[in-house]
Amino acid sequence: MTKDINFKMLEEKIFGFACEFAKSTMVNILEAIDSDIMKSRDRKRYRLKDTIQTSIKTVFGDVTYARRYYYDKEKGTYTYLLDAEINVKKTGLYSAHMVDIILNDCMNLSYRKTAENISRATNQNISATAAWKVVQQTGINIQTDEEQLISDMGRGIKLGAKKVDVLFQEADGVWLNMQKNKKKAPKQELKLATIYEGWKDSKRHELVNKKVIAGMETGKRFMKRREAIVSSIYDIDGIETKLLNGDGAAWIDIEEITYKQLDQYHLYKEIITKINHKKIRKQVIEKLHNDDIDSMLKYVLMYADSIDGSSKSNSKKAQGIRDLHAYLSNNRKGLQKYNQVLEVPEARPGMVYRNMGVQENQNCTLVTMRMKHRRMRWSESGANNLAKVICSKANGDLDKYIQKSFDAVISVRELQRIEAEPKGLSAKKIPFIVGKGSKYAELIKNTVPVLNTSDVTASAIRGLLNSI
Repeated sequence: MTKDINFKMLEEKIFGFACEFAKSTMVNILEAIDSDIMKSRDRKRYRLKDTIQTSIKTVFGDVTYARRYYYDKEKGTYTYLLDAEINVKKTGLYSAHMVDIILNDCMNLSYRKTAENISRATNQNISATAAWKVVQQTGINIQTDEEQLISDMGRGIKLGAKKVDVLFQEADGVWLNMQKNKKKAPKQELKLATIYEGWKDSKRHELVNKKVIAGMETGKRFMKRREAIVSSIYDIDGIETKLLNGDGAAWIDIEEITYKQLDQYHLYKEIITKINHKKIRKQVIEKLHNDDIDSMLKYVLMYADSIDGSSKSNSKKAQGIRDLHAYLSNNRKGLQKYNQVLEVPEARPGMVYRNMGVQENQNCTLVTMRMKHRRMRWSESGANNLAKVICSKANGDLDKYIQKSFDAVISVRELQRIEAEPKGLSAKKIPFIVGKGSKYAELIKNTVPVLNTSDVTASAIRGLLNSI
């Protein structure tokens, strides 16, 4: 009696066959391109020396193929012409699609969980360390580009040309648990900033041309990084109104800012947590709303003096209220919202200006949930690189770094060249067609014998059943 076939088993077998077919197809195409290069090369310049294997990690498994090794008589060096033709970066590389999957999983999951998910969902087995290395390399490349912008700015090179009347900028930090040499270390602040031009005129309150930046570094260095990135996009001298929103931290500062506003979330949080008495708190907030700042500051200090010394607990509360008074006094110039102080230029069509205070939400959605609330500990470089990858994804330019670091790129022109139909070969003679009669169709067809049969479905099923 024939044993019943589990659907999961059937699915896994079909998936395995499809992956083997895909790997064989890619190997055949790459080696066929290499063969074409050998025949058409400049024989006076390139002398064939050897054939050496390399491997690309793809979603359907490791694709191992052979390519020819040449001596370049002109330069006196050795080279792989296939690598140069299809823009291969290095041996043992990852495909762009594979890297994209790894990075997107790592933004939300631990490296271990990412490796498990990818190994289950694809025909590729990767380790947590491999996933970590992909993130580190990508983060390093992003950092390198940012450092170049800082260098350009220092040499007076102005790359930004976009003109805007108003530019909104916000900054804040997220404190992360750290480790050094695999041991617990003091917390460090991951600095974050958001740059945007306004809000779309819609119910979703979507930011216009948002750019987010992150860095594990000193505040001074981070703000220089932010400045370099801003100057690489905008004509800084042409911006009429520059607005900055922050929580009052000393590192959040910009020279020649039009108005620096104290973040309203942090402002009210300080008032609510330091003043427990509801009526007193209500009076402070009312004076703040009425822009009666002098009266508010005096009122806060008088309340602190009135409860100080009456008991040990009240003395502690009084000190907290004096800390609140110092906080309000130090940020006195930014206690009011920007639109209460300034007359900003009119927003362009389709865009509106709203109250600032988006950074706290950006922190949460970008890094807090992934990097802070899971009992994780980070090295400084590890946190820096992952945060940069997350921000690059949010900015829409992550693909650029994937292609730069990992992808073997076959240009559109090259694909068109290898898929051109040779003279005298009719597409009707090719049972399995790629494009409009690829000269490599026979290579693909021969990889899977069932494609040579008249009854493809029946033959495929018989082969599948016999293999289970």
